[in-house]
Amino acid sequence: MQPEAPWGRYIDPQFAFAIDLPTGLFEQVDRSAGAGVKLQEIGGGGQIEVFGWANLDKQSPAELLDALEQAQRLGEVTYRAHGNSWFVLSGYFTADDAPDEPLVFYTKVMFSADRSRISAFEISYPAAELERFDPIVTRLSRTLTSPR
Repeated sequence: MQPEAPWGRYIDPQFAFAIDLPTGLFEQVDRSAGAGVKLQEIGGGGQIEVFGWANLDKQSPAELLDALEQAQRLGEVTYRAHGNSWFVLSGYFTADDAPDEPLVFYTKVMFSADRSRISAFEISYPAAELERFDPIVTRLSRTLTSPR
């Protein structure tokens, strides 16, 4: 059994949300657009993106969940849940550069109290590594806060 890797706290300066990130297993890579951070697993196929945005259309969690579920890049949705200020969407897709290796994705989205701002993370990783990534997904999900 490997020792637990260190974690750090990311606080988004623009949207004022926070999340714990596994700094010992992942390294930051350039994020091409928008607020947030993108991490790539060191020596592996996992990826985490954390981001925030303004909810200009004032979509509800259920409305945004429905719109995202229709996205063409998602392969198979296996889990969806939502509440008044959040939703989760999870399943499988294949990356363009590895069409024979299914990837798991897990997305959690949180809304500010007035629904004007959104915080989110998405993690993806090889389906064969589900058991290893489960505790990472759990901690990410538990520590993501709503934007203020």
